[in-house]
Amino acid sequence: MDGVSLIVLMIAIVVAFLLIGFKKTVKIFISPDEGESLGGKAVKTGVAAIIYFFYHYAIAMVIAAKVVLILHSWGFSLFAIFIIMWALNALNGFVVLIINDRTKKDLTLSGGLRRLVDETIALSEIPFIVKTVLWDGPAEATIFLRPRMKSKKEELFLFSFAAGLQMILWVPIYLYGLPACYSFLK
Repeated sequence: MDGVSLIVLMIAIVVAFLLIGFKKTVKIFISPDEGESLGGKAVKTGVAAIIYFFYHYAIAMVIAAKVVLILHSWGFSLFAIFIIMWALNALNGFVVLIINDRTKKDLTLSGGLRRLVDETIALSEIPFIVKTVLWDGPAEATIFLRPRMKSKKEELFLFSFAAGLQMILWVPIYLYGLPACYSFLK
């Protein structure tokens, strides 16, 4: 979990603590299975989140940045790099979704965040949605917004949209740095 995600998660947890209390917040976020202890599930969730963090940020983002730079050095256009990175981002997100759905483990912590948002729905959830789509990526956005999706087609559309939108943000940053992001969006 990166800095922005951690801040949003902490804000959600603090708001939930204030509105629904500590014990209920922890139980909602961790969501132990029937007969499973809250502490045991918390440890499993923490370990899974650390593994996902290492994979997603220490490996996937470093590799993505390197791929963008390599493609640029080979003379690919910004649009071609965007399309390639969109496809790779979607493939990466698809793998995370498959692992999430098959193992029933909340590796991204998006399920826990979704449950907290559902409990604190009186507050605006728009910042959570924007952060999830733009920052976290297609797998997290799909998991987070899955309760609102009525079909697999809607999930696929959201997934593809989030993968593309995220690359609109990240390709220029990887390639040129933050100032280029503004010119790319103009």
